[in-house]
Amino acid sequence: MITSASPVTTMTWPDLCERLLTRLNDKIEKNLDDTCRSEEYLTGDADVLIACFGGAALAVRAAVDMLRAEGIRAGMFRPVTVWPFPAEAFKRAARQANRLYAAELNMGQMAQELEKYTSGREVGRICKYNGQPLYPKEITARIKEEISHGG
Repeated sequence: MITSASPVTTMTWPDLCERLLTRLNDKIEKNLDDTCRSEEYLTGDADVLIACFGGAALAVRAAVDMLRAEGIRAGMFRPVTVWPFPAEAFKRAARQANRLYAAELNMGQMAQELEKYTSGREVGRICKYNGQPLYPKEITARIKEEISHGG
């Protein structure tokens, strides 16, 4: 039991925590338009959309430029806030893309998040989790290989 002279004196600690976290979550949900931020790069005509965040973003941006130089219309989607995830912005960016990828320095967690918003469309995983950076050539090689094999 909390014993301060505040109006919550009759609340237990778990009740207080639940009340405060519910209030904070509701505040975030009501302000999604102001809270969710993302960056898009060349997504307007992209056939290939590569989503990324954090340290992979620079490599993805360079990979997009490399793919475009080879005639593949690629674009990048980067959530600036990962929670709450900018789902509506991602859905708009992904709408016309034929291929979706998540390039990440993880084991596919970003891809799993993206798949919540793709209506069953597969998200290709370009993952690296060995402590080394993800390089643009690794991203482009994977995408070009799948395109050439029709996968």
